[in-house]
Amino acid sequence: MRNFTIIVFLILFGLYSCAPKGPLASVENKVDNKIGNAVMDTIKNFGYVPIDPMPVKVNNYDGFFNITNSDYLNALSDETILVATGIYNKNGTVTFGPIGGTITGKKYVVILDWIKYTTLSQLISENMAGEIELYDKYAYNKTDFKGKINSIPIYEGIGLRIQATFIATSANLDVNGIFGLSGKVDSSSFKGSIVIQSMGISGKSVNLPLPSDINPTSIQNALMAISSIRALVYTSDNKDLKITPRIIGFYNTIGDKTNRDQMVSFLSSLEIPFIVSPTAEQQIDFYEKNLKTKKKLRELEKLYNDEKVENISSRKINTN
Repeated sequence: MRNFTIIVFLILFGLYSCAPKGPLASVENKVDNKIGNAVMDTIKNFGYVPIDPMPVKVNNYDGFFNITNSDYLNALSDETILVATGIYNKNGTVTFGPIGGTITGKKYVVILDWIKYTTLSQLISENMAGEIELYDKYAYNKTDFKGKINSIPIYEGIGLRIQATFIATSANLDVNGIFGLSGKVDSSSFKGSIVIQSMGISGKSVNLPLPSDINPTSIQNALMAISSIRALVYTSDNKDLKITPRIIGFYNTIGDKTNRDQMVSFLSSLEIPFIVSPTAEQQIDFYEKNLKTKKKLRELEKLYNDEKVENISSRKINTN
């Protein structure tokens, strides 16, 4: 557990050191808030965008495929830790992107996700009104389609999320420092709370810390909780822990400020498939069981129809 926590810090430090600095990173402490607000309006949020978990559609082969935790884990080939930083807009939406230094009084969110996942690309289109919709190549042709076509990678899987939401009480603070990546966390510089969320992981063995104020102790407890629950994912049986893949985020290739809210609305209207491939032997077994089920249904249907005819005949005889 301790080794994983150390690995978490090393990975996060690497992400921070390699990440591009935001448009406010070079602004001095005496930055004027009006100038800062103008710069924030130009942020383009390309990259990983976390969302609240959403359901996926799993093919269980008409109920014959009893999918286990191991089956799901085998289908999730990738594992990583991602950090997303965002700023709240006046209308309540959040723009994710390279924030850089803070602006006094602004509300921010920093999300750290440990995810085990796979990706599914979805073609979407933007019409002339800027609305997002599913792109259907059969519904459009090259002459009548005037919108933009984008391929959006969708993250499907399970994970654990630490979310710190706060209001900056000082200017030009590095928001990545909320997790202690760039020095000591000064509690007086942040006024907010930290919560942990499980995504597609549930069961009596999953114990999440209660929401608390942002401070070094709560951050350490959050990282330790992620470490311990991650270990349970690989060691617990189906009785103590249940895995249910979810949509946990997407990679924004468009970059518009309002795109996150449009994408959430768009994804909620779709049935996104999650593929768990059974073995060849299992598929044969499912096929045989399906044939037996259909045969039994035909027998019951015939029996029902025969009884129905017999009842009708009996009523006619009684009437006569």
